[in-house]
Amino acid sequence: MWESAGAFNPAVVLHNGKVVMLYRAQDAAGTSRLGYAESKDGIHFTRRPEPVLAPEADYEKDGGVEDPRLQKFGDTYYLTYTGYNKKDAQLCLATSRDLTHWERKGVLLPAYKGKWNQGWTKSGAIVPEKIDSKYWMYWLGTAADKTDQMGLSYSTDLIHWTEATETPVLPKRPGKFDSRVVEPGPPPLLTASGIVLIYNGADDNLVYRSGLAVFDSHDPRKVLYRSDTPIFAPEKEWEKVGQVPNVVFVEGMIRQNSRLLFYYGGADKYVGVAEAQDLQDSGPSAAQSQSHSLDGEVVTFPSGGLTLHGVLYRPDGVGPFPAVVYNHGSAPGMLGKQAFDALGPVFAKNGWVFFGPYRRGQGLSASAGKFIGDEIAAATKAGGLTAGASTMVRLLETDHLNDQLAALTWLRTQKFVKPDQIAVAGNSFGGIETVLGAEHASYCGAVDSAGGAQSWAQAPELQSLMTRSVRRSQAPIFFFQAENDYDLSPSRVLTNAMRDAGKEFALKITLSLGRPCKMATLSAILEALSGQTMCFVS
Repeated sequence: MWESAGAFNPAVVLHNGKVVMLYRAQDAAGTSRLGYAESKDGIHFTRRPEPVLAPEADYEKDGGVEDPRLQKFGDTYYLTYTGYNKKDAQLCLATSRDLTHWERKGVLLPAYKGKWNQGWTKSGAIVPEKIDSKYWMYWLGTAADKTDQMGLSYSTDLIHWTEATETPVLPKRPGKFDSRVVEPGPPPLLTASGIVLIYNGADDNLVYRSGLAVFDSHDPRKVLYRSDTPIFAPEKEWEKVGQVPNVVFVEGMIRQNSRLLFYYGGADKYVGVAEAQDLQDSGPSAAQSQSHSLDGEVVTFPSGGLTLHGVLYRPDGVGPFPAVVYNHGSAPGMLGKQAFDALGPVFAKNGWVFFGPYRRGQGLSASAGKFIGDEIAAATKAGGLTAGASTMVRLLETDHLNDQLAALTWLRTQKFVKPDQIAVAGNSFGGIETVLGAEHASYCGAVDSAGGAQSWAQAPELQSLMTRSVRRSQAPIFFFQAENDYDLSPSRVLTNAMRDAGKEFALKITLSLGRPCKMATLSAILEALSGQTMCFVS
């Protein structure tokens, strides 16, 4: 029987009102064919008794046709699959108009002939629309160290492909869930966040889990986000026990109303389906039940040896414009984007460039370092509150300050920005960073919203650091807090220190809010940055 060893690793597509699945089936001799099944609801499938694609070409004989992905352009379905002849595995293509009769187009990416991949090629996931007048495809190649990593190629005809990068576009990460294999999953989605790609990763023990990557929709080579932890992992018995143990391998995805259905192979023996919220017009963390939009332009900037990301909002026109660097707080993951989403468009509407850089370990820069909250928590657990506070001060004064100053340096090089009219603002930890930045950089003005309010009383080192910074500040600072904030001491102590030092400052304590305030209001920041005592905006 052609399915006797297992049916797994499915591709899916919507066709004539039904969900059509092409799945890999393997016989007892290890030869693979592609079976056909269809469903009205995406859950219950009826399969045909015979395969729709069986090994015929020399590059498929004995091993077979494996691991399909489906993409449609015009009236034609494009099937990327692995042709395996028990010696070489190579990425191949076939086309069809009805999903049952297939015309082979041959090997797309030959084995052993890549720029960096020196072995097999597999798993072609084609972007659904042209970008820069080209088709784009993510794929798997084998590097010199025998690890499997992700490559990228482009084409003008979907037949002839050219590698787009000299190195893997999404490399392995030692010590993480994708330390051994980084392999494209289903064809990616184009969303407001960028090119959203589910990928399959394996660690050094060859446990397969799924991750999430987002690439720039204008430059598919540019990585905007990559999950540090897997979003899907083997849990069920049939995902842990089979031909290959501990494997979930996502290859198919369809949108159905407000949900996404992911089709995957379990333990190289079974086909499964999992449900998630729709990723359309949402960001990287949507697969982890957090949604947000990336309405600004995502950019990269260097900080030492790191590549960090930020979100840029620009006014209409060519500029140059005044600008503000906004330092996010300590919220984990993409939660800092809430401030960017709220503030960025309003600043742009008022003629300001708004730049929200993500410091290492957070947001779109999550893969560039450890999350500061985790480092503080680890230090507190090991040495108590004093050790935690010391770690907080050390990181804010070094790594995170360096990231802020690197963002400022990058912003000053942009032709649409007035380099001598750049202000800084921030909330919570970002408020602390704002005060430190005002000491170390020639900003034209600064707005500190509740910087240190929650940490002040327990961190004498922080009190000393911020007091020293305001005494040395190169810019006037506007301090802003709600009267029911955690602690008003930071604003009061720091403004007194600035008064004693002859520095220019302003203080505003607003009416109580429903809960302690950790983010400055638009009106307060705009009031500060447009005042005569701040940036002298013409």
